[in-house]
Amino acid sequence: MKFVTPSRLLVSLLVVAILVLAVGTTGLWMAGRVAKRLDAVNGGLASLQVAVEDNKKNIQDQQHGMLERLNEQSHVLNGIWLEQRLLSPRDLGNRRLDVRLFVIRDHLSQAGDPIVFIGDSITESASLPSSICGRPVVNAGIGGASVQSYPQIASELLEEMKASLVVIALGTNDASKAMPPNFREQYMQLVHLMQQHAAKIVLAGPPPLGNGHLRTYFNEDTLHRISGLIRDIAAENHFEYVDLETALGADPATIDGVHLWAGGYEPWRTAMSEAIERSLSCATR
Repeated sequence: MKFVTPSRLLVSLLVVAILVLAVGTTGLWMAGRVAKRLDAVNGGLASLQVAVEDNKKNIQDQQHGMLERLNEQSHVLNGIWLEQRLLSPRDLGNRRLDVRLFVIRDHLSQAGDPIVFIGDSITESASLPSSICGRPVVNAGIGGASVQSYPQIASELLEEMKASLVVIALGTNDASKAMPPNFREQYMQLVHLMQQHAAKIVLAGPPPLGNGHLRTYFNEDTLHRISGLIRDIAAENHFEYVDLETALGADPATIDGVHLWAGGYEPWRTAMSEAIERSLSCATR
């Protein structure tokens, strides 16, 4: 049996200590390198996140710019559409809209504190009383007009107008297809515009469709929904509402399914006049 001498034991312990120290140093060195790499990775991720956010903002800015340009183009196209839709070859070379606006301006200039009816061809074709509640009546209906198109006309036509009351009788031409997604916003834009020029507002829903060849050009469900929406707006703003669906009944007297004839205009005028009298507190019936 061999015995280890103290000197050899000391050498062995020294070697083991050196090895342990070397391993520990290597581990610390490796840990330092790993920590540095992790810091580099984290820095890279942070830079990547900033780049992603910047890119996201750039995309949002580009989308916003595109939407603004589309809105501008839509406004131009709407103007062209309106102008083309209201053209008529019967005005001796003049545009029908210009002729109609001239007539309305002339009537407004002759009427003090009038009651003004704005609407489409149903309103334009109506034979209105000369006065209601002692105030002159002006027919500002324009054939082909809609909730979407009338504000463009009214901003110029009614610029200096001061009326005792305005009746808004639009909506039929907005029901030629599915419900416009921004119909309420457009209608409220028109209401706010009229409030700048009139002390009182009366809202009329579109009349129901009758039997005739033009009936197929309109969406009856959309027309009914428009009536309900206008009724809600009237209630929210404490305006008088003219329910022409009820006043004219399920089968109104029309020429072509849309435009009224004498038998249809009688209840139309009665319902309009009664709502105006209630609004002005001058009911005589």
